[in-house]
Amino acid sequence: MGMILVRVVDRWVGIPLCAALTILRKIAGLTVPDRSRHPVTRVMFLKPAEQGATLLAAPAIANTAERLGRENVFVCVFAKNRDIVDILDLVPRENVLTIRDTGFFPFVLDTVWMVAACRRLRIDATVDLEFFARITAILAFLTGAPVRVGLHRHASEGTFRGDLLTHRVLHNPYLSAAEGYAILAEAVFTDPDQLPMLKAAVPAYVREYRVPRYVPDPAEEARVRGLLDTPFARSLPAPPVRVVLNPKFHDELPVRQWPPENYREVAARTLAEFPGVQILVAGLPGEAAAAEAFCAALDPERVVNLAGKLTFHELLALLSLCDVIVGSDSGPAHFAAMTDMDILVFFGPETPLLYAPLSPRNVIFYERLACSPCFNVSNFRFSFCADNQCLKRITPEAVHAELRRVIAARIEARA
Repeated sequence: MGMILVRVVDRWVGIPLCAALTILRKIAGLTVPDRSRHPVTRVMFLKPAEQGATLLAAPAIANTAERLGRENVFVCVFAKNRDIVDILDLVPRENVLTIRDTGFFPFVLDTVWMVAACRRLRIDATVDLEFFARITAILAFLTGAPVRVGLHRHASEGTFRGDLLTHRVLHNPYLSAAEGYAILAEAVFTDPDQLPMLKAAVPAYVREYRVPRYVPDPAEEARVRGLLDTPFARSLPAPPVRVVLNPKFHDELPVRQWPPENYREVAARTLAEFPGVQILVAGLPGEAAAAEAFCAALDPERVVNLAGKLTFHELLALLSLCDVIVGSDSGPAHFAAMTDMDILVFFGPETPLLYAPLSPRNVIFYERLACSPCFNVSNFRFSFCADNQCLKRITPEAVHAELRRVIAARIEARA
């Protein structure tokens, strides 16, 4: 489902459902005993959307698995986002429940199946990792789990999600997303009478967590190496320094896009300055034509168009073979944290205070305009902005200067 349809359904279906189920909960509470204080042994994390954000939730899921055992922790995601959960290997594969979002009827059928599976598995607690999306609050309630953790608007003018949760955590906009997810996970093991939750420090394990290193499958790595094995690469005495560009030519959130002509200028400057650099252009299948035109304006011997040519696992294999990635705040920048790459990432509609990749090798570009970030947890990533100066003001010169520094350090390290 597209972003616009998701917003419409979440608003016009989600609000009445949250209200109706809240009334049902109040009525049931008159006769059904409260079990929200019972010991928790099995936890389900609800994080249907966004593979990059799922990676930011890894510290919270990993710590819960240490407490309860991997076999007692479950994750629910959209089917298209399952790969990153399997790669992180935080829970057994059979503990990953998926929902298709390819249409209304598959979505409903899989949702019914997921709710039934949670009841069959006797899930004690659900942790809603979506920031104020109504569907996950509804799913948490329907699972029948006696402990239901999630964000609640309390006295704020935030998104109405009814009163479906037992452990209602206050959203703190000054915490990073990874820290916010950890607070939600901690609330599972905390007295629900706290108001508001959570009256505890941010767990230290968030800062100490290191993303698992991605080890590509040999066959996938061999195929990617074949795509990179150009006459130019073979002509060099040593493997080239490889730079991945992720221009997002057809970004589903256009306000998040750094202008493609800026990427082209950075690429041209880099190729002129470093004769041993190879540039790889990543993208989705629908971006292949735009990527081809982009590459045609540069040196075709040294710039390779990979848009639409890689599976998800092959993309990760590519990142593991490369040195630097340059792109906006999107999935590939977060996936690069599972490698030794340097990550040059642009922020504007979102803030790096919340969504910086979990990597010690980040180079953040963020202009801190008064209107930035315009995305927040309450507006479903919707912005009226038609002129994203927050990104346009990041100059090719500034990006090339940082890229030059990183490439020079890579070359020196190899020497």
